[in-house]
Amino acid sequence: MAATEKKSRAGEVVVVRYWGSHIKTRRQARDVANESGALVGRQWKCHLVLSRLPEDQDSRREFENAGIQLHTMPRPRGHFDFAFALGLRDLLRSLGAAVFHCENLHTSPLIGAALAGVPVRLWTKRAMNAIFEECRAPTLKERFAISTRISCATASRVIAVSKSVKRELTDLGIANGKILVRHNAVELNPSAGLAERDKTRASWGCQPRDVVAITVGRAVPVKGWDLLAEAFAQVAAAAPHLRLVFLGSLSAHEEQACFQKVKQRLQDAGLLERVCFPGHLEDVQSCLRAADIFIMPSRSEGFCHALVEALQARLPVIASRVGVAEDVILAGENGFLVERNDAVALAGALLPLAQDETLRARMAKHPAGLSCIPTLRQFSEQMARDYELLLAGRKPVESVDRF
Repeated sequence: MAATEKKSRAGEVVVVRYWGSHIKTRRQARDVANESGALVGRQWKCHLVLSRLPEDQDSRREFENAGIQLHTMPRPRGHFDFAFALGLRDLLRSLGAAVFHCENLHTSPLIGAALAGVPVRLWTKRAMNAIFEECRAPTLKERFAISTRISCATASRVIAVSKSVKRELTDLGIANGKILVRHNAVELNPSAGLAERDKTRASWGCQPRDVVAITVGRAVPVKGWDLLAEAFAQVAAAAPHLRLVFLGSLSAHEEQACFQKVKQRLQDAGLLERVCFPGHLEDVQSCLRAADIFIMPSRSEGFCHALVEALQARLPVIASRVGVAEDVILAGENGFLVERNDAVALAGALLPLAQDETLRARMAKHPAGLSCIPTLRQFSEQMARDYELLLAGRKPVESVDRF
């Protein structure tokens, strides 16, 4: 450790994060830049590899102000793009990388890092595999999961963003000690949306006495909007003041079929007037503050920031057993857990919350089970400690239950 600390003070430790995509918003740029704060504080040299530079100057300035140098590389063509791997190898060698952290696309980048001889190589697995998302049995090829196994073998450690993601890897036979659970950082502005609550509810067509349930996602099957529409149809008559808000994108080509299916089910049930589709909005926190219940009906999640934000906003929640749900929901205390892909179970949890104001108030007052969720500062410090331990040949401690 002493040698590593000496290098850190001298600014000789080089960390390269491979994002595998591009930065879409200034908020995302700010969050990604802040995640490296503890590394910059140690005078480590930080680099970020993107598929293309941020389009707006404000996003680029976030990285510049944080002392992070940006690089671009085209995305690899598949899991085994050796031309990409060789190009990344050359970049990592030229930078003298000591740590390579692969955030999204994985096999080809990790092969490139191994070829470059980078001593510490990490892969953050943020999503479940396709068979889980699609609720189907695996094909023979998917049972072998070659790319996932190679990525795990090539990485020094695999970072899972929830215990669900870790369980998927251990079910493949990946050694438990190879995987670290590190939850994503989530921070809430305590005053977000408080002053605008009534105005936001009115924009949704809601009356003061209405009970507003909200879900956040997009109109694709994995988010389970069709399940929520079916559950709403089952309980609507028994909960006449219940209103439903589907917050998220629904205009992209791949979203059209799912959106039309959801809309048709609600129309058939005569419920369209009790439902609002605001579309994609950046200010999710204000929308959460305007609701009374949060619902995550997803068939699959790796993490789900909106669920954590809803708990931070003291909303009672209903969530399928995916992503971080089982890590943060205290069943019957701050919310309900239901089996995924089950509209009947979803309806069974929704009805008592829609009917019982006292139950909602009790859940809203319960201390949320969020002690395992770090702030950006805590996340950054944890990441820096993990890097230091791995560089020193020591094992990072698995302690994700409390910050």
